[in-house]
Amino acid sequence: IGEQFDTSTPMGRAMIYIASVFAQLERETIAERIRDNMLQLARAGRWTGGKTPTGFRSEAVPYFDNNMNSKNMYKLTGIPEELELVKTLYSQYLSLGSISKLEIWCAENGVKSKNSKYFDKSALKIILSNPVYAVADELLYEYFTNNNVDIASDESEFDGSHGVLSYNKTQEIKGKRNRIKDMSEWIIAISKHKGIISSSDW
Repeated sequence: IGEQFDTSTPMGRAMIYIASVFAQLERETIAERIRDNMLQLARAGRWTGGKTPTGFRSEAVPYFDNNMNSKNMYKLTGIPEELELVKTLYSQYLSLGSISKLEIWCAENGVKSKNSKYFDKSALKIILSNPVYAVADELLYEYFTNNNVDIASDESEFDGSHGVLSYNKTQEIKGKRNRIKDMSEWIIAISKHKGIISSSDW
């Protein structure tokens, strides 16, 4: 637009096509760089920010970079009483067999979120489907492999103790709830925190 190409001439149209090809190349290069950065953060098991899952808070861990500048990375730290609530929700879901019944059970028993609100179906689904709670073991590794998830950690790190973090799992849509992407687009990595739900239950 700034260059005011004359699209009524062959040369003007050619210049527009060339400009659009380079714009597409730049877009794809930026996307690739972001993905590479995500993988690097994933391999370190870092929490990259945003709203923490129920049961966890973000904790700063100071470190020095290659130039000896003091910086912070972040990890998830468990909040015991909230993690007990998460365990209860999983247990009740497995017992009741549906999210609708779990929602009713929460209302009847005065079980509320950390924001002191009653759990609705969508909030419960987010908790029950979040891999952050699962114990990282061979079964979980096999599950992610079978669903074509990009696994940033080595199979040997699925040691039956730690939890996992998921990256590139949601897509933000303005004015709506975030859309969960297909699992083939996820990146999964071993985290510093401990898993609390057995992989088979998750």
